[in-house]
This record gives sequence, structure tokens and C-alpha cells, in this order.
Amino acid sequence: MESLDGKWWTTGNEFGTSEVFFGQKGNIVSGAIMYADGRTGTFSGVLTGKRINFTWTNSSGDGGSGWLEQSWNNFLGGSYRDKKGVSGSWTLGRVAGNWCFGGSRDRIRKVNHGSRGQLFYVTEDGGEEAGYLEGSSIILRGDLGDVKGTMDYKTNRVDFATGTFWTWCGR
Repeated sequence: MESLDGKWWTTGNEFGTSEVFFGQKGNIVSGAIMYADGRTGTFSGVLTGKRINFTWTNSSGDGGSGWLEQSWNNFLGGSYRDKKGVSGSWTLGRVAGNWCFGGSRDRIRKVNHGSRGQLFYVTEDGGEEAGYLEGSSIILRGDLGDVKGTMDYKTNRVDFATGTFWTWCGR
């Protein structure tokens, strides 16, 4: 299994838009949560196979426990129950890394993102571009306007409204 270390982005869930920074030592996983609204939190768990049983807390006093399961190399999904007994779910996508424009390893975009959803990437010719994350979408900013890309975690691909696409090339 690939290391969980690094940045992961939460999407499509009741947990709230956030970025989770995972660290892993053996089967112990810990992390820091940075919410888009400025809250912070912590995450800790134990990895067994492809599943993490975890607990979390945040600066608003919320917390709970649940599980995450690796469903492909760059995506986790799972559920949690907070202290009040309310159930929710997490999906986490690792956007930071290398993405191949049109599937070509000769046209790699080195992508990173910030805790508030800002997206930054460097093209194969060294050009620096920006955008932002919005749920499971990537929005690229350009001179002619924003271009929306929809992430398909099953195919490790982002399809853009222009007809172009990126595929995952790894870290």
C-alpha cells in the first residue's frame, strides 16, 4: 500500500471542506485538519490492511470516531459518528502530485493546493498557473475565464469543460 503521508482534500461530505495533513509511522496515522473556514483539528488512527479506525477533534469542540478505507491509491472514503451521535461521511482525494495533460508523461502538471482550496500548478515548460478546488471539481483560472474540471476518482482522471483532461501520474 502507498504511504498515506501528505495532503488530502475532503469532498462531498458532511464533515466540511478541509485539508488533512497525514503522517504515518508503521500502522499509526496522525494528522492535522485545516478547515476552509479557519477552524483546525487533529486526527489519529490505526491502519489495518486498507482501513483506518480513527478519532478526530476540532477547535469548535466537535469530535468523533469512524473509519476510512482506501479504495484506490489516491482516494479514501468512510464514515464517522460525532460526540452527539450524528453520523456523517468523509471522502478524501489527494490532488497534490503529478498530473499528465492529455495522459502524456511529456506534459506533466506539478499540482499543489492550500488549506483554503487554492490550487497551484507548474506546467511542463515551467509556467506557473493557479486555480481552486470546489468540492470534487478543479477550477483553472485563465485569461479567457475559469475552466471547470470534474474529478473521476475511479479512473484517476480530471475531465475539463474544454474537452481536455489530466490523468494521475503519481507523486
